[in-house]
Amino acid sequence: MATEPGTGKRRRTQAERRESTHRKLLDATIEELVEVGYARLTTPAVCQRAGVSQGALFKHFSTKAELVASAAEHLLELLVEDFHRVVREVEGDENRLETTFDLLWDIVSGSRNQVMCELYVSARADAELGESLRPIVASHLEELQRQARELFSDAAKLPNFDEHARVVIDAMQGGSMWMLPTRDDPAGDRARAYIKGLTRVLIDSGGLQGMDGSRREK
Repeated sequence: MATEPGTGKRRRTQAERRESTHRKLLDATIEELVEVGYARLTTPAVCQRAGVSQGALFKHFSTKAELVASAAEHLLELLVEDFHRVVREVEGDENRLETTFDLLWDIVSGSRNQVMCELYVSARADAELGESLRPIVASHLEELQRQARELFSDAAKLPNFDEHARVVIDAMQGGSMWMLPTRDDPAGDRARAYIKGLTRVLIDSGGLQGMDGSRREK
């Protein structure tokens, strides 16, 4: 087994070194996006933060849009991990729906999700970024739907559960964005409470009217 000179530690393989550099670049990109936003993000700043050269960056990513899209995919994976944590935390909770909502609201209001919101807006005017993000975001939404069905397995039997879950996700996403410039406005708290009430109405286990007119039997 090859070791690093003077350390006795196992020498990393070329694949491991490449993976390490790749991860550093993604983490550095996310940190830059959080701090300066997409419009002001530059590849030299990412390289400086990651501690790698520009040449090393372009061995992994051919364009800035490709770098950002890969960072977004990594960021969405972290958000899914946050969702998994929520699922574990609410196991056995008598007020599971309310607790889940509050925890998820914290996630969508956090800096990671706000970065994604900014990228969604930026993609409107950046065709290359939009093209790169489209399949990543679609896959993420499918995963959120799957997690929702798993977390609320009884409610998932209701007609059009996926549509109801998507409405709640979109409402939370939009509500968290709207509160950014008005975080101290009491109307924001009322909006949050209203969305939570909407969530209860949509997936209450007591029975929910489906969009097709059907109803789950009690």
